[in-house]
Amino acid sequence: MTTDPDNQQLQVVSKRVEPADLNHRPHHAKIEKFWLAGSVLLYGGVGLFILSSIDRVSSLPFPMPEFWYSNRGFWPFLGILAIPCGMALLRKEPKLNWQPTLAGPRFGSVVLYTRKRCHLCDDAKILLRTYARWLPTPVEVDIDGDEELKEQFNTCVPVIEIDGKVRFRGIVDEMLLRRLIEGSEPLE
Repeated sequence: MTTDPDNQQLQVVSKRVEPADLNHRPHHAKIEKFWLAGSVLLYGGVGLFILSSIDRVSSLPFPMPEFWYSNRGFWPFLGILAIPCGMALLRKEPKLNWQPTLAGPRFGSVVLYTRKRCHLCDDAKILLRTYARWLPTPVEVDIDGDEELKEQFNTCVPVIEIDGKVRFRGIVDEMLLRRLIEGSEPLE
């Protein structure tokens, strides 16, 4: 170990910059994987079932690979099996492995300013639902219904206001939400 003060300062800075959990993956990335796999299974199963049904009634308008014709009874069964599996994955939300040090709900109010056809707003709703054990039920406010709100938040929805203070604009950072929950005392 060296005693050079400049070197020690650099070591301290590098320790401060390193992320606390290198294996951290945002919760919504896990939800996207379930959504993608569920969608592929659901729509693939429906498509496979429709193709096999058409093939049973009449010939398909396009040629299929040889293994299709050698296993004609297998394809409807596989399609029917894939549909409920896809639906189950679409409904599944992965378990949250994080918990604050102190249990219990925080904050008195959460307001989510949103608008229709806003994918970031949908992501914010999912994230707030994930942390519902520690947050009050969010009140959703559509900014397009109020000219003053539309002027104030037009290009930065979703906006999350917690206890009267705007905490997030645009993309909601899950790690910052966790820090906000951890740094607040539970309500009694």
